[in-house]
Amino acid sequence: SLIYAGASGQLLGLCEATVFGLTPLNANPYLTGGSGTGWQAGGSSPGTLTVTSTPPAGSGYTWALECVSNATGGGDFEEDGQPFPIANNAQYFVTGLFYTPGSSISLGMDWLLNGSWVSATSNTIAITPNTWTVISAAVTAPASGVNQGAPQFSTPGQGSTYTMYATAVVCSSESVADQIAAVT
Repeated sequence: SLIYAGASGQLLGLCEATVFGLTPLNANPYLTGGSGTGWQAGGSSPGTLTVTSTPPAGSGYTWALECVSNATGGGDFEEDGQPFPIANNAQYFVTGLFYTPGSSISLGMDWLLNGSWVSATSNTIAITPNTWTVISAAVTAPASGVNQGAPQFSTPGQGSTYTMYATAVVCSSESVADQIAAVT
């Protein structure tokens, strides 16, 4: 089910996470049984988020998050309802499969203190619009003031309502590229 881009940002390929022993830190990356538990629309002007069994063809997954922005194109989507414990100043990797009309995805982590949002770190990654694309972002937790993390994503730069899809959004403390290197 996953990914990865190497240091140069080039996609190395897709692989099954279980082959490399990659254990998701987040609770609901695959939307098991059609459940969106933990996932929500966030930000100061949120859109709406639902789980669909009819995403655009080609994802290879039964379930996907269907994310609809607000009227001005705003809206972040996050798994803040089920954050996981993090280590301060540690690096985390967020990987997922995305489909959006935009030309980029902002992907990263929300940082929380005892369940309350404190800050976010993300990378904006160029993608081909309206095509399922696997992307990964490496982010570093703040040095202090937070004790939990959760994946978050959006499509920046949209000026009107848009619908995007996401599935297999996995957080890990080790990159798949590291896993591949350890096996080869």
